[in-house]
Amino acid sequence: MRARALVFALALVTLWPLRAEAKPVAEIDGGAVLFYSDSLGIVVRNGVTLHLAGGMVVSGDTAYIDLRADKAIVAGSAQITRGAVTLHADALAFDLPGRKLDVLRSDTGIARADATLTQLQPAPDDGDAFAFPDLVDRRAYIRARHASIVSRTSVRFRPAAFPTSAGAPPVPMYLYTFASGNGYAATALSSAAFDQPYGLISTPNALTSAHLRYLNGTGASLGLEQNLIDNNDGYLAGAVDVPIHAPVAEGLNSYRRLGEDGTVSVGATSFDGLHTGLVGFTQAIGTLVSRLNYGITNTGASSAILSLRTRDKELFDGITWHTSVNYGFLAQDGGVYSLAPNPTQQQTVWQKGIDVFLASPLIHGPLRTTLSATVDGSNTEYSYPHHFNALETNLTGSRRLSRTMTLFFGYDTRWSADLFPNAQMIFYPPLPTQYGYEGYTTARLANVDLQYVQGPYTSVRLSYRKADDFPQVNYFAGRPPNEVRADVRVRPFSNIGLSFGRSYDFGWNGSRWVPGWNFSVFQ
Repeated sequence: MRARALVFALALVTLWPLRAEAKPVAEIDGGAVLFYSDSLGIVVRNGVTLHLAGGMVVSGDTAYIDLRADKAIVAGSAQITRGAVTLHADALAFDLPGRKLDVLRSDTGIARADATLTQLQPAPDDGDAFAFPDLVDRRAYIRARHASIVSRTSVRFRPAAFPTSAGAPPVPMYLYTFASGNGYAATALSSAAFDQPYGLISTPNALTSAHLRYLNGTGASLGLEQNLIDNNDGYLAGAVDVPIHAPVAEGLNSYRRLGEDGTVSVGATSFDGLHTGLVGFTQAIGTLVSRLNYGITNTGASSAILSLRTRDKELFDGITWHTSVNYGFLAQDGGVYSLAPNPTQQQTVWQKGIDVFLASPLIHGPLRTTLSATVDGSNTEYSYPHHFNALETNLTGSRRLSRTMTLFFGYDTRWSADLFPNAQMIFYPPLPTQYGYEGYTTARLANVDLQYVQGPYTSVRLSYRKADDFPQVNYFAGRPPNEVRADVRVRPFSNIGLSFGRSYDFGWNGSRWVPGWNFSVFQ
């Protein structure tokens, strides 16, 4: 319990200080308040009244609010009141804080009003300020009667109906967050096949949300998440996930920028009695980038890895490369690492490694194809007789067949050797098959994909993959020798997208095929 409390306290420290909470910049009432999520625009029909935070009250027949620009237009018998002063116009264009106000009258044209609303000065003929977009009412994502706007952060609708959304019943209140800080999208919840968030409370530096979720293999779940945000400099996300038929899970994810060249992150999870924590630091040092990761569990296992990585540099003819080295340890209270051929117990195993990576530039080949290639080699050695070597090469290419159709192809090879000098047969005894596997593996994969894309949310991808692995034993090691699959991604409704696929594996021990499905829901 004390270890979990310490991890949460460390995460909170990374976020200090946070900005003060802000009040809504505008409260909107109207006959029909229509929200368009794609353009972040609000249209109000059948009468509108805006109460601005500065004390001004604006009313008219109709209005348009641009949430991205924090600006509004009120047209048709428009008027604005501040104290005892009321100003009438055909249309008003203003920023929501109320610092800038343009007045349009059919007889005098466009004028700029001062803060008291008593002085009007001729203004440049900027008709764009009064441009009212042509948005179709029936395509609105949300229909409400009241909206409360927190500047450049969120808008709360009461009550909220979703006329273009499937399976979304009306709710008394709905919070839509559109802030640009990366902490709003951060999550401490595990991945799920379906996750529908419902914002409860939102400020420029905080978001509280509930999540209706479906977890593969577990079932329905209810999540509650709290995000704290400091612009793009830091965030903290803490969550509780309560499945109906599984133990409660807790999570924490936090990040903080340290100056221009450093970051710190803290994460923690708790599930069914297993508690884990991870702390990571990065820091640029001249032409190097360093990272330190430390992890610990309540079972007594811990690890720490320090790595140094060079920045990408050009080698020749556009080929770039970088290298990295690492040093650290794996530890277990009581010791679990057996040293062959005379096993003894060792609580800490130290490791050191090096990795070299090369990448080609994008090459334009024949038949209007594009090609690129990478090579990655690594070596890791441990403080007892054990080392691991790996070499991977990858070639990918594509050819655009039409505006909506693209052909992809690739070939990937990976060789690895898990070596225990003088004790190889103890760690890798012969398999009861035709394969003499002794820690050496090869994995080769060729793929051809044909993808059709129509818009940002509609795509169909047909794929064939041919694997040649060693060992490749039915349901034991390696990948299926052949796989054919089709994946479809569509968004039939404004708030729900569907992704599903069908796959067939061929050649497992002479089997005709092994079918499979995948399905997920996205927003």
